[in-house]
Amino acid sequence: MSLVKSLISSDKYGVKCPYKMTPKGICIHNTANDAPAKNEVSYMKSNNNEVSYHIAIDDLEAIQVIPFDRNAWHAGDGGSGQGNRNYIAVEICYSESGGDRFIKAEKRAAKEVAALLKQYGWTINNVKKHQDFSNKYCPHRTLDMGWQRFLNMIQTELNVLNGSYTQTPSSNQYQNIKVGSKVRVVGFNYATGESIPSWVKSNTYTVQQVNGDKCLLKEIVSWVYIRDLQIVSSGNTAPSTPTQPQSKRYAENGTFYFDTAVTVRTAPEENAKTNVVYYPGEHVIYHHVIVNKNGFNWIEYARNNGTTGYLKVKDLSTGESYGYAK
Repeated sequence: MSLVKSLISSDKYGVKCPYKMTPKGICIHNTANDAPAKNEVSYMKSNNNEVSYHIAIDDLEAIQVIPFDRNAWHAGDGGSGQGNRNYIAVEICYSESGGDRFIKAEKRAAKEVAALLKQYGWTINNVKKHQDFSNKYCPHRTLDMGWQRFLNMIQTELNVLNGSYTQTPSSNQYQNIKVGSKVRVVGFNYATGESIPSWVKSNTYTVQQVNGDKCLLKEIVSWVYIRDLQIVSSGNTAPSTPTQPQSKRYAENGTFYFDTAVTVRTAPEENAKTNVVYYPGEHVIYHHVIVNKNGFNWIEYARNNGTTGYLKVKDLSTGESYGYAK
């Protein structure tokens, strides 16, 4: 585990962490702002209110503020509540706006939580959300993106630590995956950290590039770790000439949450603009996905005026996503 210790002074124990505890698990929070972990820690150490936590995590570091054998006031379930008195509190930063920094902070949090599970001999069942102990919708951004998705991330990291990661291919399989190989996706996340939609896992893809431990899948123009791929056929050893992936349209019902402003279009084309814009924090319910149409991935939805609307969700030339689906 790569925790940096920056513990509060013992003269604040009476306010911040007055009771000894033997931890029973881990409680996940989102900070609801865009401050880095070091700012969160500095603020908590400087004030005299009761609100406290054990670890703050952002995309660069994880900082421990309170010893694990002392309680923190974080769960909202009272002075003798299970959360406040028995759980290690983890705050994930950059959750107000979300986006790439939050995705990276979540990935780091998954690693740190998995390390704690291994340290204490716990399982994924020892990981709780703030909402489990109170009525507060927290960790809000993680819940919006999918709580089970986050638990899957932790379980994958725990499996790696325990040497039992079932999706890790053998050395022979690594050697067999090359340009031209036909593969299926069996993991939970793209190499960028974004969740892999269910429709992706029902299709076979062609490996267009291999770079270290990652492959670029031609049909969806996305990078996936080799460990998260299953070989259907090995393909040719000689590099193939890259070709432009064909556009595909899939039926999928879901909700897309925007991290940036996206204009509604009357067709999956740049020049088919309307005057309607979805802004960060807003969402839309969609019914189809269009992959690689004019250099973008799109979602298709029913507009209130009875027409069909199209929204860009990913720029395939840069890899930038404009939000996330749930």
